[in-house]
Formats: sequence, C-alpha cells, structure tokens
Amino acid sequence: MLGLGLAELLLRVFGFGTPPWSVVIHPFRGRSYRPDSTFVFRGEGGPRQIVLNSRGFRDLTRTPDKPAGIFRIAVLGDSYVEASHVDIADRVTERLERELNQRSVFGTSRVEVLNFGMAGYGTFNELQTLKHEAWNFQPDLVLVCFFSGNDLGNNCRELSQDSGRPYLVWRHDHFDELFPTAPRFSLRESILQSSHLFRLWTSVWEQRRESRKRSPQRQRQSPPHATSTESFEVGLDTQIYSPPKEAAWESAWEVTEELLRRFDQECRSRETPWLLVVLSNGVQVHPDRNLRESFRKAMEHPTLFYPEERLRQAAQRDGYPILCLAPELLNQAEWDQKPLHGFPNLPRGFGHWNARGHHAAARLIADFLQQFRGAFRVPGADSDDSARSDGR
Repeated sequence: MLGLGLAELLLRVFGFGTPPWSVVIHPFRGRSYRPDSTFVFRGEGGPRQIVLNSRGFRDLTRTPDKPAGIFRIAVLGDSYVEASHVDIADRVTERLERELNQRSVFGTSRVEVLNFGMAGYGTFNELQTLKHEAWNFQPDLVLVCFFSGNDLGNNCRELSQDSGRPYLVWRHDHFDELFPTAPRFSLRESILQSSHLFRLWTSVWEQRRESRKRSPQRQRQSPPHATSTESFEVGLDTQIYSPPKEAAWESAWEVTEELLRRFDQECRSRETPWLLVVLSNGVQVHPDRNLRESFRKAMEHPTLFYPEERLRQAAQRDGYPILCLAPELLNQAEWDQKPLHGFPNLPRGFGHWNARGHHAAARLIADFLQQFRGAFRVPGADSDDSARSDGR
C-alpha cells in the first residue's frame, strides 16, 4: 500500500499519466461522464480525444431554452450514439442534422440534433437520461436507438451483473426500479475514478488489448473461419438471434418491452412524438453472404433478424413507431461490398459503425422522418402524412 501510494503521489507531482477518470456516479442514470472534461479514447478507430460538454455528453453546449424557429431532436443511445470511434462530424447525429436541414424536412424550422449517448448504457439508463436530462432542452422529437447486440443483456440484472447500473426487475406482480445507491459501490468507484495510477494501468491494459487484436496471428483468426458463434462478434450476445431458450433471456425481453412501453408513456405524457430506431450488428449486415449464412446455421434459426421481428411485434402491439435499420443497411452492404462496421487492422465488418455506417444510418433515418413528417406538427411542414410503422 505504501508503494502504491508513493507511485500515485509521483504521478500527480510530475503530471505523468492520464487525467482522472471522466466517469462519475449518477443517482438516476448509474454512471455519467464528468461535465466539461476530456479523455482519450483508445478503442476502435482511436486514439481520439473526446471533449464533453457542460452536461457530460459528447455534444455542443446548448441552452435549455429553445430559440424560436428551431426543431430539436433528442437522440438517446449507447456507444453507437456517443460514437467515440469516429470524428464528431461523421456521427449519425451530426449527419442526420445536415440531412434534415438540407432537405428542409421540417419546413422553415431549422433542425438541431442533440446527442445524449453514452457508452455502456442500456434502455433504462436511456429512459432516465430522457427524464433527467433531455427534457430540459425541450425536444420536439425523441429518437431511442436500440442496439440489440448488448442492450437486452444490459437491461437484465441476471445477465448484466453490473452493480453500477439501474435495473427494472419483476417483483411478484409488478416491476420495481432499482438504483445503485450502495455506499460501498460509491466509495470504490470514487477511489478508482480519482486515481492516476489506476487510470494509467487501465490505459496500458487497453493498449495491450488493442495490440493483440491487431497482431498478425489474431488477424489470421478471422470470423469467416470461426468454429463457434462467440467467435463472430466477441463481447456481444449471440442468443439474441433466436427465441429465448432460458428464463433469464425471456426476462430480458420482457423487461426490455416494458421499458419501451415506459418510453411511450413518458413521451405521450409530454405530448412529444418518439421513434424507436433499431441499429445493426456487424454480422447482420456483413458484405460476405457466406459468412452470414455460416453464422445463421450455427444459430439454428432461419433469420438473423429475430430481434427486429420481435421488436416490430412489440411496437405494433403497444402502438409506437419503429424503424429497423439492419435490413436496409444489408442491402447497401451487398450492393457495394463495403463494410459498414469495423476499422483498419481489425476483423473486417465487425465492431461499431465506421463513418460509412453512420452516414448510411443517418440517410435512412432522414428518409423515414421525411416520409412521416406530418406526425410532428411543425409549422411550415406538410401535415397530411401520419406516423406509423412501415415494417422496415
């Protein structure tokens, strides 16, 4: 302990190592970024310096009071929305803002797309972000970006086992909301977040992990020659591609569907329209048909779009609009044979969206909003359309 304390002191005195961790405990969202801080992202597409605004999001600092003539869209999601893997100008939110304004989708109103994404969030984190952050900025439309690759697992306490995350759990005949308020957790997280030594160790570990991913030996072990489903997308849940076979996965679906109903209730109570946007997993939209077929057979299910099928059924049953991006993104990937996921020196077509993936997703969302813009009752926009799910 004395040696560790001395090392921590020397790092602080000589300014060596990375700054304290930018993640802090949040009473409602579980974890959040520290407002007005920066950190270096060293994962896919990195390294990249990430600058956070006064609310702790990777976005511009905006005033809560909405100026006249502005149509605001709040986008909620996880690492796909935060998108530390690409330059900020290439993110889906910035591309969507440009697309909507160039097309004058909402008439004379100028569109602002606000990014409320944070890596590691699940649907309950995002619902709490809407309640305690996004509503302060008076959005006219809410987009909830759902990533089936890990959101289902993140939503279920039995599968996630993360003490720093809020959960919705079934108690006999009703759902209970559980928040990470244990003092032991808060003390542990506070110590780790303030330690230069811990952050330096984490940075070194991340660099070693990335080096292993980029090693020639690892590159030869590419997904097309994988022998197990887990080898295709490491870290993501492969059970999502078929109906649940275990009680924990059925619970994950039930909790997720309840959380989406609560999103609908929350937005209806504010008389604000919202749209569920279902993102894509790398294997679903991989340009290599043989690879996709190999994975599908390994899953013993006739389609890779079971999450989209079930989420469409939930949206139709509960009466909210949904846009599933993966089928359309697959069409583009098959047409030009270029991956929408992944980065150089990593397995081709896997991981988060690259810049092409963000651009393609923004165009599809803009197309959907242009088609159903009448549902949003914006002065200057056509009002003869009605919002509905078109099954995409």
